[in-house]
Amino acid sequence: MRRERGRISTDVFTHELRRSEQQILSAYDATVARPTLANPWDDNAGDPILVPAVAAFTAAFDTYAPEALGYHTELPYRVLPHDVSQQWNWDSARGGGGGLGIALSSLQDTLLTRPETRVMVANGRADRSAFGTGLGARRHPPARL
Repeated sequence: MRRERGRISTDVFTHELRRSEQQILSAYDATVARPTLANPWDDNAGDPILVPAVAAFTAAFDTYAPEALGYHTELPYRVLPHDVSQQWNWDSARGGGGGLGIALSSLQDTLLTRPETRVMVANGRADRSAFGTGLGARRHPPARL
């Protein structure tokens, strides 16, 4: 805590909480863990939820697209391709607003221009976005969320 000045990042939390048990936690649900190396910072195997989910969604869509939608292509379907997702720049997406602020300002714009819009805010037990979502939800009138 002292080294992090009281603010624990998601990476530090997922890598350090169960370090003594040689486990790394998922950033999406901290109740899910997988074995890791003695030094979890040397582990490049990916998130224990995200990596298997990507494989499952890819396989499911590879069946769904041609069979249910009738869409056929020789191009591979890629879920969250690393080379693409690493290029996203939240800060430039909306004039330097950055991160969660972009999503919340887009939501606010939608709610103001389309008052019939309804939003459901839901988080998992140890969801990494729960804190940010709660902050954003408090900025908008309860009738709107």
